[in-house]
Amino acid sequence: FAGSTALFYEIDNKTLYSIANSLIISFTVFMLLIVVVYRDFYRVMILSSSAISAVLLSINSIKLLHIDLNSINIIIPVIAITIAVADTIHILNRYDRLRYHKFRLKETFKQTISPVFFTSMTTMVGFGSFYFSEITPLQNFSSEAFVAIVSIFVFSVLVVYLNLFIFGQNFKQNNTREPYKIIYFLYKLIQNRYRYIVAFSFILILTSGFYLTKWTTETNFLKVFFNKNESLVKNFKFFDVNFNGTGNFDIIIKKDKSDFEKLDEFNTIIKLQREIEKIDNIITTKTYADYISMINKEVIGGKYPTSEEQLSQEILFISFSKSAEKKEIISNYVNFDYSQVRINIKTPNLSSSQYRKLINDIKQVVKTANLQNYILTGNEYFVFKLSDYVIQTQIQSLLLCALFIFMVFFFLFGFRYSIIAFAVNFTPIVVVLGFLVFMGDSFDFATVIIAGIAIGFCVDDTIHMMHHFKKQKTKNKKLAILNSVRVLYRPLLLTTIILGICFFSFYFSSMVVTQKFGFYTLAAIILAFLSDIILLPALIFGYKNKN
Repeated sequence: FAGSTALFYEIDNKTLYSIANSLIISFTVFMLLIVVVYRDFYRVMILSSSAISAVLLSINSIKLLHIDLNSINIIIPVIAITIAVADTIHILNRYDRLRYHKFRLKETFKQTISPVFFTSMTTMVGFGSFYFSEITPLQNFSSEAFVAIVSIFVFSVLVVYLNLFIFGQNFKQNNTREPYKIIYFLYKLIQNRYRYIVAFSFILILTSGFYLTKWTTETNFLKVFFNKNESLVKNFKFFDVNFNGTGNFDIIIKKDKSDFEKLDEFNTIIKLQREIEKIDNIITTKTYADYISMINKEVIGGKYPTSEEQLSQEILFISFSKSAEKKEIISNYVNFDYSQVRINIKTPNLSSSQYRKLINDIKQVVKTANLQNYILTGNEYFVFKLSDYVIQTQIQSLLLCALFIFMVFFFLFGFRYSIIAFAVNFTPIVVVLGFLVFMGDSFDFATVIIAGIAIGFCVDDTIHMMHHFKKQKTKNKKLAILNSVRVLYRPLLLTTIILGICFFSFYFSSMVVTQKFGFYTLAAIILAFLSDIILLPALIFGYKNKN
């Protein structure tokens, strides 16, 4: 089997397998991890109930909007787990830190509700930026993610506080020894080498930016979803080599009524057809002229009619010829009044960049023929336009995220610290996207959302760090940094591990697109953690503030 029907049938099957596989892997590993880390029934119960409720809420958001599962929105349940669990871990961490406080739960709520609210808001913006994409599945993904995140904040997070109220007194004493030596070593390293850390980060950004200038897109479904060795890819190649190709373009040329019944316009189409067939990767073309040529050879002997009378007679003859569906045999290539002609173009299955060159060549040939009123359509033209939309979506989402997140940082931390937080959040994004290009991969339907997702999660950690730093009741900046790293390293590390496991579960998908998404999102999450735990303190050390 080959062709678009077989292609989308296989994609549907892979999508169902991927969602089941990723959910099972991520949830199983998540449960094992929290059992090992917390070793307390009530903490594990709160975390697991938070994760389960998040999955149910995310699936309900998809059903609520009446949108079918596809290769993009299958990641929403996994995203929901990570968001709910990350918030729950930070709440539990603060609850444990306040175990000697007289009003423990009240103070926990007071200290966590603000960062949890703003992290939810920035995550919503990261996903919401795709609402303005021209790609409908990305628009739907944005709406579904928005509804899911709002639901998680309203229901899942508030349920955590309720569980703490009911079961908090039953918690086991957390006797986990903190690695003070490692924390202090890291702190001293950052303090003494902060200039080198900032300089290295700057060089990394410049290098990644250089590679980003070489980015490409790939929207050919066969190349995006399938490995080269899969049977469907081999089937497509077999059709390309042995038959007329699996790629399909159409040019619709429009003229005044009955123009294409005239000999001059008929000859123009023949000439255009010949010029198009000279373009690289064009296997064959077909127009109404091919059918008229067949009749002319049988009746008169020449390849094409040479007079208006011959052309009119052959068109009249064709009008009496009916197919099995009782249609004229050339009805697929010319409309009823001969004012529009279709040129069908067959190509092999090509990459997006090859289609871009081919379409530009076709446009140039049509322009040379002095035909102004025409449209391009067909499956491969759809692939070409998707490529443009992917680029537009990537730039648009990054700009919207950057603007809103800077405004949030400015509102929370002031102008100078907002500059620091902004740099911390966009460093891992630029580096990962540059690394993606360096590895020879292209941006596609899934990798285009990596930046938005990574920004959402990176901003979460930064807000928690900056919020704790700014709330320190000390005028000693060094002590404030040390306390922030000491208090938050554990929840940040744990949420990073859980995020990494959940997203890396997509690497075991049978679809290439989700494999790449899982790998590069994992890289972004790790870099985001390092950026928050190392680059953020380094930039604060370098910021000369009298206060």
